[in-house]
Amino acid sequence: MSKIKIPVGFPVKQARVFVLFGAMVTVLAFLPPPMDLLPSVNFFFHRLFGPSRGSPGKEPPQISAVTEDITRLEKSIEVITHIAPQKVPAKILVKKLPPVSTGQLQNIPGAKYLANPCLIGSSSGCGRWALDFFYDSLAQTTQKKKITRIGYFGDSIIALDKVTSFIRTKFQERFGNSGPGFFHMVPIWKWLKHRQIALHGREWETETMLFPKRKQRFYGYGGVLARTIGPGASTTMKIRSGANTAPTRMVAFYIKNSEGGHFYMNVDGKRLATVNTRGEKGLGSMHEVKFAHGTTFEIEAGKGGVLLLTGAVLENENPGVVVDSMSLTGGRLIHFSHNNPDHFAHILSQRRPDLLIFHFGINEADTGIEPEYEAKVSAFLRGILKRTPGLSCMVAGPSDKVTKKWGEYKTKQIIHYIIKVQRKIALESGCAFFNTWEAMGGEASIVKWYEHRPRLAIGDLTHITNAGGDLLGSVIYLELMKGYVHFMESRP
Repeated sequence: MSKIKIPVGFPVKQARVFVLFGAMVTVLAFLPPPMDLLPSVNFFFHRLFGPSRGSPGKEPPQISAVTEDITRLEKSIEVITHIAPQKVPAKILVKKLPPVSTGQLQNIPGAKYLANPCLIGSSSGCGRWALDFFYDSLAQTTQKKKITRIGYFGDSIIALDKVTSFIRTKFQERFGNSGPGFFHMVPIWKWLKHRQIALHGREWETETMLFPKRKQRFYGYGGVLARTIGPGASTTMKIRSGANTAPTRMVAFYIKNSEGGHFYMNVDGKRLATVNTRGEKGLGSMHEVKFAHGTTFEIEAGKGGVLLLTGAVLENENPGVVVDSMSLTGGRLIHFSHNNPDHFAHILSQRRPDLLIFHFGINEADTGIEPEYEAKVSAFLRGILKRTPGLSCMVAGPSDKVTKKWGEYKTKQIIHYIIKVQRKIALESGCAFFNTWEAMGGEASIVKWYEHRPRLAIGDLTHITNAGGDLLGSVIYLELMKGYVHFMESRP
């Protein structure tokens, strides 16, 4: 066999580098996430060799378009708010309403991703829709009669206060600012942050409802129990520079125990209360202090005894909206069944939320859902609605998650299954359902979110950026407000 003669001066080293680079690009283009650390390599490959039939679908929602929709909607809210409800005789009203069956979805003008079921159907209209209690609370807030509270639970999709920060800002701009809301005793994950308040904790050990260890599972409102492990245990909440918030009340949630000690509640270094936690356990206790103003708020452990705390709240007395952001990284909807139902219902009676949102599903997509998932989640949702009068709830489905085969991105099939199961659970349990996957753009939309400038998702094609959180938060807010406008316009 004759040897191939390489011309004199041929750049052998450069050719080897070029061939090696081409091989790497080809291999990377076919790696499935999360091994594909450079998603844009796939697009380079496709642009070089032609388009693939696995190209991502719809573009992300246009930020400018969503913003314009919100502006128009809020202007209509201004008009509706100043129109007094008409006094229509009940007999006339009944004749004008069409029959609605229990479970039937409300026809909300303009809403694309929100399903709001009828809870009490009749031949003369729906007696109550799933989100009515929440919308009625907002209506009362506009009349300066009460504070509307939203408890937003989620997995890493709301880490760093993503999604929830935008929703909080918009609701507070529209209806009034009643404070930053709920906090765990310690940021158990480095990405557990709040945009308005800096949280610091020391000398606490924590246990979450994700991995319960105790027989009596009391994990409070936010799903995390904190126990003192040293004499210097403390939690400090400090208003961030430039934050638009002015708390005038602080609430500490704790569990009494036979070895309990005491803790102090301080504002700007001044001690306002000493709380003794020794006694019979009960279902959970709380202590509140009020003050004129403050910037630094502290819960400080006294000497001796064991403290068990589940969180704290910062609010003010002004009628407005509070959005509690409770991110549980690695969390799944079924984990709420690990929290003692009597205890959780008791905590809800203390916190008094008007709407609970459960935004989970991306972790379920990693390992699938348990056989008992539907039964346990349904029992949990039905239980809190039965035990908590005046409460609305909404389940938000998973965001997009993709797989890649032969260089083609596709939404993982299990995402569709999780959406189907969660939607069924929510609607049958009496909760609304928000389709996050559709709101993002549908099939393989997370890739478009990554390719967008500024980036709306990071390179793992699972987690969203702060900009992505603001966009998703704006769509959720817009859908909820479409429902609110319809609620106000439908009043008799």
